[in-house]
Parts: sequence; structure tokens; C-alpha cells
Amino acid sequence: PPYKDHIRHVGFEGMKTAGKVLSYVEKLVWEMDGDVPLLDERRDVRVTALGKGEYLLDIRFTVIAAHGDIEFVSDAVHYAWPYVRMNQEFSVEGGGRITSSEGGIDQKGTCNKAADWMDYSNTSGDKNGGLALMSHPENKKPHQWLTRDYGTFGPRRTDALSGKPFALKKGETMTRRVGALVHLGDVETGKVAERYAAFAKA
Repeated sequence: PPYKDHIRHVGFEGMKTAGKVLSYVEKLVWEMDGDVPLLDERRDVRVTALGKGEYLLDIRFTVIAAHGDIEFVSDAVHYAWPYVRMNQEFSVEGGGRITSSEGGIDQKGTCNKAADWMDYSNTSGDKNGGLALMSHPENKKPHQWLTRDYGTFGPRRTDALSGKPFALKKGETMTRRVGALVHLGDVETGKVAERYAAFAKA
């Protein structure tokens, strides 16, 4: 309360482990006005332990217009999946650094720019690590990123849909696959480019 629009968790399915990998499916439903269903959602998730506290989340988000036609009003100044806000100590303002796959640095060099991945990390003092968000090659391209020096970052929708109205007919789906890499060190010692290359082939 007072919000009446939400995404409701329905349940987990198919949870299993194989070595250092955990996989499961999460089912959700998008609802408005309290309990009016608009979209079903399926999240296929793989969590891989990389050792020393590092891990990779591989998430495929699929929304399904299961309840009828859906019209979207796409906001060009906000995020698609996933949206992250870093702890202030890891923000650029807190001494951290944003780096893109294209070599852009911080908000000035990365915001509204296309990239395969975006990393936010800080290695000053007792802070030694970061988070990289990765756009899998199966996603439609190009798409830009929204980054902020105060700590938020995330991908935007494809340029063809960003800031433009679009619709899903009943039964149609929309899918996005992303990786979230939690790593030690900075973008180089955390092997972000190398790990993206492996993620892109999976």
C-alpha cells in the first residue's frame, strides 16, 4: 500500500544443482488495480559460483501477453531489465568507476551509449569489487545504457522501442537475457571482458 500495481511472485519450479551451478524457473504475474492480471512472466535463472565470493547470474526474462493485448508506453529516460543502484561507496561519487565494453568511462563516457556490458566497481581502501551487467547477444540490438555517477545503471530497451509506444498481441512474448557478474577487483582484474565472452557463447 498505497500501490495497486505490482509484479506478484507465483512460485519456483525445477530447482536443481549441478556442481557449482544452481538453476530454477520463477513464475510471476503483472497485476494492476490490485488483482487484474496483465502479463505473465517467466524467469529462467542460472547462478554459477566462480569461487572466492564471485558469481554469475544468467537470467532470461520472458513476459507473455497471456490475458489479452497489451499496449506499452515506453519511457526513453528509464531502464529496461535489470536496473541496479549501487551502494553509495561504490558509486563514482564515492570513488568508484563505470567502464563499458567500448572503453567509455563514468557517466560522461557511457550514458546513452551502446555497449555489450557495463561495469561498476571500486577498489579503494577496503572496497575491492564490483558488478558488471551483460547484454547477451541473443538480445535485439542496438540498445543504449543509462548510467549515473551517483550509482545507478542498467540497459535500455532496443532503440526501436525506447521512448516509443508498442504493443504485444495476446499470446505474444518479449524476452531479454542478461548476466550479472559479481567480481573482485576492478574491470580488468575481475576479468569482465573475458567472462562476457564466455557468457556470450553460453
